[in-house]
Amino acid sequence: MPSTRDLLQRFRPAGAPGAATATGVPADRSDERASELAGVFALLESTVAEAERIRDDATAQAQQRRDRSRKQGLATVAQARLDAEVLRTQTVAQARDAIAVARRQTSEAAEQRGQEIEHEAVQTRNQDVILIVAAVRDLVVGPDQLEDPS
Repeated sequence: MPSTRDLLQRFRPAGAPGAATATGVPADRSDERASELAGVFALLESTVAEAERIRDDATAQAQQRRDRSRKQGLATVAQARLDAEVLRTQTVAQARDAIAVARRQTSEAAEQRGQEIEHEAVQTRNQDVILIVAAVRDLVVGPDQLEDPS
């Protein structure tokens, strides 16, 4: 460590402007400054090494987290694709079931309507037969000659 006198020599006044003299020319003290700061830098070496170690650890942890997040993201996407396929299959099955129920209901409704139409046709046919038989009887027998069956 330099002495106080050596430190103060650095700030020694140079002479007034004019001819250069031996005492007025500043000395090259770069070596002195380097040796003066060498002790401080030596004390900082462990701190610098610790900072580098911390930075390296942080970089490694960040890379591990990125890798873990990337793997987790890929797993999440893969699971989502599987879930989507299962959901798609379930939706198709539900749609098919709904279509089958609708088809069955439509078929049953059509069957019911067909039976109603057939029943109406039978009633209409019976009424038409009665009217036709009455009309033929009137033509053959006449309206005034109808006998009372009792």
